[in-house]
Amino acid sequence: MKEILAKMNLPKVLEDGFVKSDWDKRRRELVDILANEEFGIMPSAPDKIDVEVKLDNKEGLGGGAVHKEVNISFDTEKGKFTFPITYFAPNDGKKHPVFVYIAFTPARAFKPLPLEEMVEKGFGLAFLDYQDIALDKDDENENGIAKMYARRNDGTDWGKIGMWAFAASRVADFLEKEESCDMEKLAVIGHSRLGKTALWAGANDERFKFVISNDSGCSGAAISRDKEGESIERITTVFPYWFCENYKKYAGKEDDCPFDQHFLTSAIAPRYLYVASASQDSWACPRNELLGAMAAGEIYEALGMTGLVFEDAQPKADHSYNEGSVAYHVRTGNHFLARQDWLKYMDFIASK
Repeated sequence: MKEILAKMNLPKVLEDGFVKSDWDKRRRELVDILANEEFGIMPSAPDKIDVEVKLDNKEGLGGGAVHKEVNISFDTEKGKFTFPITYFAPNDGKKHPVFVYIAFTPARAFKPLPLEEMVEKGFGLAFLDYQDIALDKDDENENGIAKMYARRNDGTDWGKIGMWAFAASRVADFLEKEESCDMEKLAVIGHSRLGKTALWAGANDERFKFVISNDSGCSGAAISRDKEGESIERITTVFPYWFCENYKKYAGKEDDCPFDQHFLTSAIAPRYLYVASASQDSWACPRNELLGAMAAGEIYEALGMTGLVFEDAQPKADHSYNEGSVAYHVRTGNHFLARQDWLKYMDFIASK
């Protein structure tokens, strides 16, 4: 795998003569490149958020959890924007690691989530329904947060991924004042398009100490060069509104692109990065998701840390490679965020 990565001749994250003290500046440069060329430029964070607690149940999940339903509001260029979140945490008066989960709409029913296990293991979960932020369709930016900010019309306007990521940071604003949340173990997580979103949220907001990409694939953790399945051309044709207009320039030109997705995975350093794949998810391309994690791991090594620790081969299915600051697993099965994935993420965070 290392030989495959080396032959890709990826654009350099670090120039010759790099020293650790240069990393903060270089990391910001990586984020700026991705903002201008892939995801679009986010607006500045609001000065504050307002919180309206709609439900505060201290005996949730049979008595073992705090369960809150909250509306988060903040000022924008065109007025106030409000969206709801749901929060669960162990009801024991202690601080706990919390997942900020950028979720697909069915999560409102809690059915896909092993919530009781999370709470029993000492984890909290704050989730937002991504469609409450911006509709997942080309609506010409006439709905949700998309209509709350003026457009630049210069190719760098933020796409929906940036909007969803911006909202994840507003959830972090809320959690900073929650007594049950340990901000030193705050994680952001998403699956598929929302795995891309979690990576972009983590790249922009260093309060996320753990950044988890589940099956994020093309334009997420997967290296675009020599990738199977979805391509930049395909994704910018079917889902152009996820990205800024500039990203279309690289459709069919991956080898000439002045960046690749290792810029995104590397921008998480020196915090913890977890990339996960599914064995049957050829559209996302597990091999190139692994290469994205490996490339980021090299940056951690340059910073004097341990990157991705694994045998130099396609990893065994259902085994976690989580000794270093970069973790990876490939789960048997298809494109899905499974209970097995959640358990591995909890084990990784608990070990750090």
